[in-house]
Amino acid sequence: MKLVWAQIKNFRSIKDSGKIYFNPNLTVLAGKNESGKSNILKALDCFSKNTFDRDSDYPIDYISEYPEVIVHFELEDNDLQNIKEFFTLNKNSSKKSNGVTITRTAESNEVINIEIFNDTLEYIVTETDKATAAINKELRTRYKTNIEAMTSASLVVIIREINSLLTAINNLDNEQINKISTILQDLDSYFDLLTKIHNFSVGAIFKETIPNFVYFSSFEDIIPDSISSNAEITPIVNRFFKVVNQDPSLLFGETSPQRRRLLTDRISKKVSGNFMGYYSQDSISLTINLDGNGINFFVYGLDNQKPFQPRQRSQGLQWFLSFYLTLEAEMKTGSILLIDEPGLYLHASAQEDLSIMLNDLSVNSPIVISTHSHWLMDPNRLERIRLVIKDNDSTYVENKIHKGADNNTMKPILSAIGLGLKNNISTFGKRVVLVEGYSDYYYLEAMRYYFNEILEIKLDNFKLYPCLGSAQIINVLTLIIDSETDYYILLDNDKAGQQTEKKLKNECGIDKSKILFTPAKSKIFSAIEGVFSEKDFKEIVLNSLETTKFDKVLVSKKFNERMHNKEITKLSDETVSNFKEILDVIGIPQVEQIESLSK
Repeated sequence: MKLVWAQIKNFRSIKDSGKIYFNPNLTVLAGKNESGKSNILKALDCFSKNTFDRDSDYPIDYISEYPEVIVHFELEDNDLQNIKEFFTLNKNSSKKSNGVTITRTAESNEVINIEIFNDTLEYIVTETDKATAAINKELRTRYKTNIEAMTSASLVVIIREINSLLTAINNLDNEQINKISTILQDLDSYFDLLTKIHNFSVGAIFKETIPNFVYFSSFEDIIPDSISSNAEITPIVNRFFKVVNQDPSLLFGETSPQRRRLLTDRISKKVSGNFMGYYSQDSISLTINLDGNGINFFVYGLDNQKPFQPRQRSQGLQWFLSFYLTLEAEMKTGSILLIDEPGLYLHASAQEDLSIMLNDLSVNSPIVISTHSHWLMDPNRLERIRLVIKDNDSTYVENKIHKGADNNTMKPILSAIGLGLKNNISTFGKRVVLVEGYSDYYYLEAMRYYFNEILEIKLDNFKLYPCLGSAQIINVLTLIIDSETDYYILLDNDKAGQQTEKKLKNECGIDKSKILFTPAKSKIFSAIEGVFSEKDFKEIVLNSLETTKFDKVLVSKKFNERMHNKEITKLSDETVSNFKEILDVIGIPQVEQIESLSK
């Protein structure tokens, strides 16, 4: 099952969180201190344990309302195989009946709502009404019999009554008998299906596949200097051996010196290689050796000559190593990891390493973190961020980062994309592209990924900064115009964009080579949406929408998520060519001629 959204009610500071939509890989809950970020993670933890503590989890003003957590999952192919017979009836249905909603509360049993069953029941009711009407019509042509009153009875009663009625009728012709018999066979198959739904064991099929939420608030359990064969194995040591896929009892039981050395060398090489792929602060290696009935852990430095015990190294290294082992071990269980304020005491470059590790490991298993550190917010993946906001002592979540937040909440996000630290212009990077809004940001981030990863055309690095309207571009520009940062400005090809261009040239002296317009290719859109071919925009960009309501930012955000999840792997030559006009300037591809880009 894949986690889609959750909603939390009456839990601690949360009256109603609203639906919290999760990124398939890494979701970042961003908010200022005391906004309620931790309470969201703790509520999901209570959902997994199906236990709520009256003293700590109930709202402080509790009278009659009690904690409730609703989590919505999407069934994946292996889940659907177990219930495929329930959605083969209505082949023409346009509904995406692959969701399971689970509600768990503090004072009642859980409720599991399976969409496929709801749609199947709805279909059966409709078809049953049609069938009984058809039988009624056939019977009424020769007799005064009317069975419409039976439709309110259960299906089994209807079938029995109709069968009894038919046996008493000897004057129907063969054509009528065959027609009614066919209808009855359909009704009988519906009854069998209803019986299966009624007897369906959710626990037998689904409960084992419902992912667990695993909550971490700290990583104080660090690798020890040594363990002995008769000592209790701590959680972190257990995780260590889970990561290297080794049973410690087999190590202790091994008597051959050669075999012991072979096993410990293999374990040391595996854990050091994987860990050092993420930790760039120092060149180290983690090794173990067997000494009689004990296992010793050592950390070697760059020269690989001096063995240090783990406790002799910095707390930052100990924390990072513990964090890595915990993540890797829990990934193997298929759990969804909930991490509260990771890396809170790491310095900036170590937090960047941590961000890379979270990004990579979340591909294997979803991770949800809470943070107010901009170092843990990838400026190229702002669609992962959910704002946690506290209003009138009540916490709620805003899924759209472009609305609903005050300056304090937005500060780490602004810092992540290059604004907010006015005295540190270097956070913009070597090249920044100022765009009008978040929809421009999301579409261009998606297309940057498409060119880099799908078409394998590597673009030079640049940062995109959404200015929340063309009028704000000049304000942002003043922060970087005298710095060493190279910049470009992308404007919509409309009246407002043309007016902004005049101001930039006349009032700010900006060279026209720095000002770009979205290519005016579409008769419908003059903004960034018009860079897509009309067919691509209709059939690919808008294809995943679950509502007819057109929200520009929501559409672009969804497109960016689907692109990064590789749900979109093919765009038309027209779309690619249109975006290439922009990216040729701001991205400067490292190849001169690109032929058949979308092939």
